[in-house]
Amino acid sequence: MIRPGVGVLAAMAVATAGTAGCGLVYAKREIVVHFTPQATSQQHAAARTACAHAAPHVSPEPIDHTRYPSSLVSDIRFRVDKASDADLAKLSECLRKQPGVVGMDDPMDTTR
Repeated sequence: MIRPGVGVLAAMAVATAGTAGCGLVYAKREIVVHFTPQATSQQHAAARTACAHAAPHVSPEPIDHTRYPSSLVSDIRFRVDKASDADLAKLSECLRKQPGVVGMDDPMDTTR
């Protein structure tokens, strides 16, 4: 015979384990930088270099092009796993000054 308290504890353990796995997804957070279609690859690389150290918890990812031309518009990404709002503001300020940049996007932002 199973005691009622044991069933509740087991259910709580399963629920906690399920949400713990979801939290791992949010641990990998990045900002995607968007450029005009006319921006050159040199402008992409320059923006990445210029903003690489814009804030303490911001780091550029390697440039990775796919076979799709659309990847050229958003090929610059910054890891911001531990970035604060202040770090993100500094990154945004830096990117805003870069030629060819039209904005940045946080794919994990669920407030949109």
